[in-house]
Amino acid sequence: MQAPPETGKPRGDVVKRVTKLHLPSLTLSGKVCEALGVLALGLGFKLEDRSLLMLGAVLVLGVFVGYAITWLRVKNLEVVVQRPRVARAFEPSPVEVRVTAARSVRGLLAMDPRRPKLGAALHLETVPRGVLTSGRGVETFTRRGRARTGPLAFSCARPLGLAVSERWYGPEGEMLVLAPIGELAGPLRELGLNGRPEQERPSGLRGAGAETLHVRPWQAGDSIRRVHWRSTARIGELMARESEDERGGLLLIGVGGHCDGTAFERRLLEAAISLTATILHNVTRSRREAVLVLPEGNQPVTLRTGSRSALRRAEESLAGLGTDPGWPDWADLPVGAAHVSCVLVHPGRGALPALPGSVERLDAGEAVRKGWFRARGRYVP
Repeated sequence: MQAPPETGKPRGDVVKRVTKLHLPSLTLSGKVCEALGVLALGLGFKLEDRSLLMLGAVLVLGVFVGYAITWLRVKNLEVVVQRPRVARAFEPSPVEVRVTAARSVRGLLAMDPRRPKLGAALHLETVPRGVLTSGRGVETFTRRGRARTGPLAFSCARPLGLAVSERWYGPEGEMLVLAPIGELAGPLRELGLNGRPEQERPSGLRGAGAETLHVRPWQAGDSIRRVHWRSTARIGELMARESEDERGGLLLIGVGGHCDGTAFERRLLEAAISLTATILHNVTRSRREAVLVLPEGNQPVTLRTGSRSALRRAEESLAGLGTDPGWPDWADLPVGAAHVSCVLVHPGRGALPALPGSVERLDAGEAVRKGWFRARGRYVP
């Protein structure tokens, strides 16, 4: 991750974010200076020694002046993040970070007390358009350069800028699942679902078919085939079937619906696209194949197991969806075949087309009406 040149046309989208800065804390040398200053002031006052009083005042005031200088220089810090225009969803993506106005008083102050003699630690969380960090990383900048003090990995995951949260699963972080509508459904304790059996859950959180019952929280070591996408989307946590999904054949994923172009409808469209990208990413790592169906005018994309090129084409197609995607053309697809399972993701609040009863309906509009929409950030056109 190298700093971009100061001049020249930037590559891709440029996103600026004023970071959250914690108050600086004294380093070991700063604390020593403060302690010596207080000691000198005390001895000078007791012994009535003017030189000790002056020395103590210089040490104490020096620490506070350095504190003030550092705070004033970093309180309006800006971070400029550059990324390719077409982002690969859920993939670590190279980005360029340039920090302006970052200065520190060497040896006196540090924003991160774990790393003395370093100043201006940045807590990068989410950027309004398509860039997010895996883990709340802390990056510390000094006059001599950049020292990484925590995990800081960028991932471009939102083609249209939906603010989402991230979750890593598994010992090696092999699964990255983003809740499609922010904190969809909120924490389980707010819904009263902690420890309740499936039969006691609200009917609105259940699926339409027998295969949607008996779900549980996803655990490390579970197969990706166990993921139950409908429960995942509505509860906001990765959910899995109690028994592994043995169905073969294709997973048909359709994105469609009406979006009138308002900010509210755009959020719903972004939610559908975010969830679709999540499913596509994990399907390519499972033993299933999938077909992504977009509105009329877009060619269906077939994703085979482990096909990164097909995943990239699918993501590019998702990123190109407009504000009025319409309904996909299901006429030439084997929707009614027994070996095809369907997932329909749509942002609108209109009627669904005629589809088999086994369809898992992921309705962003329904989640909004029932109060499960907890969006973060804002839409960036």
